[in-house]
Amino acid sequence: SFPAIGVQSLCPRILREGFLNNIPGPHPLSGGGSLPPRISSGRPVMIVVEYMENGSLDSFLRKHDGHFTVIQLVGMLRGIASGMKYLSDMGYVHRDLAARNILVNSNLMCKVSDFGLSRVLEDDPEAAYTTSGGKIPIRWTAPEAIAYRKFSSASDAWSYGIVMWEVMSYGERPYWEMSNQDVILSIEEGYRLPAPMGCPASLHQLMLHCWQKERNHRPKFTDIVSFLDKLIRNPSSLHTLAEDVLLMPDSPGEVPEYPFYVSVNDWLDSIKMGQYKTNFMVAGYTSMDLVSRMSIDDIRRIGVVLIGHQRRIVSSLQTLRLHMMHIQEKGFHLSLLTAVRAFADTQPRDSGQAQAATIQSARDLSRRQRPLPAWRTNGGENTANEKTRRGGRQHLLKYKHQLCHSIRIMGLFDKLAGWLGLKKKEVHVLCLGLDNSGKTTIINKLKPSNAQTQDIVPTIGFTIEKFKTSSLSFTVFDMSGQGRYRNLWEHYYKDCQAIIFVIDSSDKLRMVVAKEELDTLLNHPDLKHRRIPILFFANKMDLRDAVSSVKVSHLLALENIKDKPWHICASDALKGEGLQEGVDWLQDQIQLMKT
Repeated sequence: SFPAIGVQSLCPRILREGFLNNIPGPHPLSGGGSLPPRISSGRPVMIVVEYMENGSLDSFLRKHDGHFTVIQLVGMLRGIASGMKYLSDMGYVHRDLAARNILVNSNLMCKVSDFGLSRVLEDDPEAAYTTSGGKIPIRWTAPEAIAYRKFSSASDAWSYGIVMWEVMSYGERPYWEMSNQDVILSIEEGYRLPAPMGCPASLHQLMLHCWQKERNHRPKFTDIVSFLDKLIRNPSSLHTLAEDVLLMPDSPGEVPEYPFYVSVNDWLDSIKMGQYKTNFMVAGYTSMDLVSRMSIDDIRRIGVVLIGHQRRIVSSLQTLRLHMMHIQEKGFHLSLLTAVRAFADTQPRDSGQAQAATIQSARDLSRRQRPLPAWRTNGGENTANEKTRRGGRQHLLKYKHQLCHSIRIMGLFDKLAGWLGLKKKEVHVLCLGLDNSGKTTIINKLKPSNAQTQDIVPTIGFTIEKFKTSSLSFTVFDMSGQGRYRNLWEHYYKDCQAIIFVIDSSDKLRMVVAKEELDTLLNHPDLKHRRIPILFFANKMDLRDAVSSVKVSHLLALENIKDKPWHICASDALKGEGLQEGVDWLQDQIQLMKT
């Protein structure tokens, strides 16, 4: 008898998927076994693949939450890895590996599908494919592919790690409700997804291996398949859960209250190990999230040679891990007032009136605003999924991530201070413009003099910079203006609160291109109906061929912008002239948005 088949109509651009006709069977791709996928030669254009009864993997897992054994889940992962090994060996890069693009049959066999983004790799030394257009799935995509549009089997390995996380969490959304912008920023700062509830430690270690920042350090799919085969042959290796690894003491006993440290320096000072601040900083341990993962070997490696000091640091880390496990197991509720009390405790002890005012402000604020989100695993209070204990714990893990994410990215206490009017408001700003317009030089000049870079290098992909004014703290995403990178801009539109658009006033030939990019920006769905301020810098006014800011405004037809506040400043980024005027205007506009 013949196997069932699925038929999917294709648009003309998918004709590039014709490479599937050249892949011989049998193989672990959708349409594998005795029926390789085929593309019709006539009209309408269709692709014929094996029919997979259970549909896409993400929906299937959400529908059957908690129904499978760990071995069954590992078997699914093994099938996916086998398919990707085959693609990699054939010289193809998938570029869109995600649970939604994995199909499941009645025997729980998983096969890779949806080759809409797939491309063949040339035999170049780095085996990478560089693209200049199209949207990319941020949550599944490796950092170098996001920043530089450089795809390879190593970027597929990163995506495979995300698929592993999706499988072990039964179809949870990677990075939960974080915006794409926050996902990119978090990954850049070293954050990696925590182990899902019930995930074996060995599998989470493989995920982390796939998420190595250096793509050459990520495992090959051959190695991944071999590793999963060993796990399947030795199921006892799956008994240790990732959350159990945190329980280092044999007898936990009573868990003491333990503070959240805002910085590594605060933590080292608290355990009287401040002399090692430089060691931790130089080694890259710049956040408590990274420090909490350190082993005794890591501590020795950074230069802590005295045994007594090693023991003190390890003991503190054990207590920190144990406290986090206690939170995870027992449940907790963090109200706004509780958090503000903790914030007040961090203030100088001689500022009693200030502390009292802070707590009173919190009481007043709590009458008008909801407290911070809370979940409990033992009572069900405010638990988004009360069907199973696993669901409650999964959401608790999510909140624990959100809390730690706040501490790492902006700082929980910083946010509380912002709510109470004690801290500068943080604003996300996009800095856009064609290449060589002076964007990076402008952002560099806006930073404090001791933080400015002497040698300016053109931006490739994007960089993240920060500067402050009297009342605002700016996080600026400096986006490359090179043609092949401009399509990255749109990924940041949704979450930005202001835009700086830089124009080279001396380059009249490319003023038309700048206008086209500006028009595309203004008509994008994520910006079209939003009233966000746009600051234009007519830059390079020191050059002989530069036209006036009035002329630039006319060439860009800025007078047609009716639904957004805008302002144009003549500037010379090298000397810093005109920059402060623009930033002052931007600050005023953002303050107006708050009121």
